[in-house]
Amino acid sequence: MKNAIIKIEKIYKVIILIIFALSANLAFGDNSIVFGTKLDSPLGSTDSLWKFALKILDLIAKIGYPIIILALIYSGFLFVKAQGKPEELKTARNAILWTIVGALVILGAQAIGYAIKGTIDTL
Repeated sequence: MKNAIIKIEKIYKVIILIIFALSANLAFGDNSIVFGTKLDSPLGSTDSLWKFALKILDLIAKIGYPIIILALIYSGFLFVKAQGKPEELKTARNAILWTIVGALVILGAQAIGYAIKGTIDTL
């Protein structure tokens, strides 16, 4: 258990270092004097970290929405399969609950991303 916690801590440290490394581009936005180049990725060329993050959120949403639909169909199947058995109904309710929570997380992340983009664009 301690090894798993140590590995997770190392992953968090690496993520924090990456965020700090990219924060200069975030701070200077489109007129970056630090990097002076565009971020090139398979998602397309962007000139700020926010635009890149929005493209990643859009990609996650494009992948996530069909998965959510399949999970909802599977949850419905679990309700039909339960046939009134309390344990299986509980499993089906949990499946649909966590599917809806996952959908709200994806929608919320997109909404927050676009709200931040709108705020930055107005500045």
